[in-house]
Amino acid sequence: MQTSFRGVSETEHKTPANSISPTSDLCPDSVSIASDDGLHWYAVKTYSYREFVVAELLAAQQIAYYLPETSERRRWADRMKTIRIPLFRNYLFVRVDPLQENFWQVLNTRGVARILGNDQGPLPVASTEIEAISRMLEVGMSITISDTFHKGDRVRILSGPLKDMEGLFVRENGKYQFAIQIELLGQMVLLEVDQAIVEKC
Repeated sequence: MQTSFRGVSETEHKTPANSISPTSDLCPDSVSIASDDGLHWYAVKTYSYREFVVAELLAAQQIAYYLPETSERRRWADRMKTIRIPLFRNYLFVRVDPLQENFWQVLNTRGVARILGNDQGPLPVASTEIEAISRMLEVGMSITISDTFHKGDRVRILSGPLKDMEGLFVRENGKYQFAIQIELLGQMVLLEVDQAIVEKC
């Protein structure tokens, strides 16, 4: 059962997403995704179109966050423009201690709806999942998001920039895809791969 650790009410004026100044995917830059500092990553649900606003406010509070981004071509008036959009709509990740003040700072940040968890408290997202998302984005290949979980074999990539990464090998829209399952969000990150470079774990 998912419990809502709710943030403040969203009553402020909505700022258009394209007016937000550029922000780093990982903030601060010195933060390592796979860190041994005892802190964990948590999934934060934001109000609609508030991901970049929340990211800037978290940075101002020196709270470590990760906002995976991708780009999309959209028509603006008489021209096409490439814009930055969150990979997971209405979600970003923070690394905090739920027993410390920075957890409540996140909840009190304007634009935050809640931190995902259950009856026992907030649920951490495995750093391996965050690291996998980061690596998949770094290779610059086209990835997609699915709201449906697919069954598949557990595989390991044998070569290329994602070598040794483990995930699921699934068939989606007639194509073979390498998938990372983000269970807490109920979503999968999919990347098309060649069957020849994967092996069963």
